[in-house]
Order: sequence, then C-alpha cells, then structure tokens
Amino acid sequence: MSPRIAVFPKCYFDELCDGRRDYLQWIQDALTLGGEGLEHYDGFFRSFAPEDVDPIVRLIETTGQVSAMLCFSPDFTHPDPDARAREVARQKAWSSSRPRRRRVRERPRHPRSSSTGVSRPASCRMSRR
Repeated sequence: MSPRIAVFPKCYFDELCDGRRDYLQWIQDALTLGGEGLEHYDGFFRSFAPEDVDPIVRLIETTGQVSAMLCFSPDFTHPDPDARAREVARQKAWSSSRPRRRRVRERPRHPRSSSTGVSRPASCRMSRR
C-alpha cells in the first residue's frame, strides 16, 4: 500500500480558529489540493456539539475524504492551575461528545522555555490507560 497524504490548513490556522474563515468551506477547498485526507485541530470547531460537528462529518463523508488526525494541543505547562484544568476540561468535552472510533493522539504544546523557570507540575501529569 502506498503512503497517503493528508492536508492541514496551516496558512489559515488563525482565521479558522477565530471564525474569519469557514471550516466547511476549507474542507471543500482541500479537495483541490490532491490530498486523500484531512488533519483537524480542535480549535477549528465552533463547538463540540452535534449541530457543529455533524455537518463537518457529513461533508467529509460526502466528498470521500478521510480524517487522518484530530490534534489537540493542551497547554499543561501553564503556571495557573485553573488554566490547566480548563485545558483538560476542553479535551474531555470532545472525548465525551463523540463516539470513539480510534484513540486520539494527544500532543501537549511544547514546554515553556526553561528560562521562565516553569516546569510541568506533578498535578498535571497524565496517566496512561
């Protein structure tokens, strides 16, 4: 089997996250790039509610594309424990809102520079299932 290519809208990242660009339109536009799949970022979704997610799923199925990856980038290095808790809650909201077909690969944001003196506190370490 030959490798498959997925596309990710890096050049439109900010516009998709803040709503200036429509994610459904990007999925349509992605067809012209020749990729076979899409990589998603949770910030591209208005919410994780079915009324916001289901149209995306339907469009992907209709266009014959596949979802190669859904990336979460929670910041577990934030010095504020409440901010870290909000990051965990955001990811749990997605995980509990959709049936799991496959395990989501989670990538924490890059740790803050050691020059800040902030290290990952023990309270935010994730355990493996």
